[in-house]
Parts: sequence; C-alpha cells; structure tokens
Amino acid sequence: MEPFGPAFEGDEQARAALDALLESLQQRHKGSVLAVLFYGSCLRSGDLFDGLVDLYVIVSGYRQAHTHFLSAFANRVLAPNVYYLQRAVGEGSVRCKYAVLSIGDLERGVSRKWFESYIWGRFSQPVALAFSADDTTRDRVRSCLRRAVITLLDRTLPCAPPNGTISELWERGLVLSYATELRAEGSRRPSTLVEYGAGFFQQATEAVAVQLRWSFEVDGRNYRAAPPDRVRQHARLAWACAAHPANCCRYCACSKPCSPSRAVSITLPGSLSGTAER
Repeated sequence: MEPFGPAFEGDEQARAALDALLESLQQRHKGSVLAVLFYGSCLRSGDLFDGLVDLYVIVSGYRQAHTHFLSAFANRVLAPNVYYLQRAVGEGSVRCKYAVLSIGDLERGVSRKWFESYIWGRFSQPVALAFSADDTTRDRVRSCLRRAVITLLDRTLPCAPPNGTISELWERGLVLSYATELRAEGSRRPSTLVEYGAGFFQQATEAVAVQLRWSFEVDGRNYRAAPPDRVRQHARLAWACAAHPANCCRYCACSKPCSPSRAVSITLPGSLSGTAER
C-alpha cells in the first residue's frame, strides 16, 4: 500500500472532533470543498484537543469558496490564506487553523515547474486524507502528494551526498526547504520530523525511486544517486536564490530585486495572518 494520503484513522473521540470541523468547513465554504488534508502535531499525537489542528482545505475555486470578492481575490493572489475555526464538541471544543488552496494551485504547486518549496515541501511529509468528495478527487489529491515527493527529491538530490541513508537525504531536503521560509522553529525541526516519519519517508522514497530524474537506487535504508556535476552547480544556485532572493540579482539580469520565495498570507475577517505549520 502506498503511503500517500491514507485515510485518517483516529480513535472515536478524535474522529468526532474531526467530523465536527469538516461539517463547519463545508458550511463556511458552501459546498466548494473537494478534499481536506490533515497534518502537523495533532496528527502526530492523535489528540485533536491539544493545540491547533492543522488542515489544508482543497477547493474547486476561490470564488466558489468565499462569500466576498475581496477574500476570493486575496486567496487567489496570495494563496494559501490561513483561517481559524473553533467548534464545540461534547463538553469541550476543538480548534484549528486551516489553509485554503484550489485544486489547480495544488497541482501546479507540487510540480517540477515551480521552484517554490512551500507547497511541495509541505505535501511531501506525512499527511492524512480527512475528506474527499469522491473517488476521482481522492485519486487526484493522492497523485499530487506523490508528485510532491518526486519534486522534493529531484530538487534535493543534486545538493545531497552521492550516497547515504534515506533519513539523511530527507533531513537534507527539509533543511533546504525550511531555509527558504521565515520560520520560528529551531534547527532541530527537520531531524525531529524525519525521526517521527521515518517509516513514511522510507516507503515514499521506495515508491517513487524509478520516477526520479537522476540515477537513483535504494538499498534497504540507504541510497545511491548520481546527478551530473552541472546539475549540482545549478541546484546549489537555485536553492541559494530561493533562500536569499535579494542576492539573485548578482547572478541574473534583473532590473530590480527578485521576489522572495515565501508563502504569504494576509489578515482577512475570520482569518489568521501567517502561514500554515509545516
């Protein structure tokens, strides 16, 4: 069984909390919700009442998902926007922050065509499928999760040693990805995530190994890869520009500083400013 977007399997209390959030999301976004992806610390712990539940809400389109034109416009231009939701469940309440992203932006964001690690970096990590509108949508979303893993590994391998462990490869990829974002987490965050998701990262790597651009072999918990030297040089430059976009002008003919490779969201009524947790 492939590891991309398995159905969430929590206990009865966790499932009830998640179902309550899903119901409220459907009401708030008036039937535009195609899928909901569950990730982050509450997925790792299984306790949805301890902290904020992290969700990605995949919608058919931003205009369909929002009542107000301004909200839809901002979400389209600055996707993904992040919102807050709280729902009573039994004698307590469950809280979540969720990002809204169209299915089209999800598909574009996980592809090799975008050197923007915020989307494919997030979805290459453990994610549970909390809801899908139908089987076709489920398969479409899972294909995106698979593509995110391919993109991250294709972007990481030229900057990684030619051989090592699968865990070391993924830690390197997450370190590179996190360096392109404004984040509050400490330097140990990538290694902690890889340690927690070791089984997922091993299975995901094995599942996509034959689809990677470069010569790549998995031998148990180890890998071997051979990207050309020219590719390694270009990859180092690309990651450096993503992490420090103002410096790109030293290498390209820009008339003004390059735009930061950052995920941006703005504050709207009922929303949170900032980006979703990775």
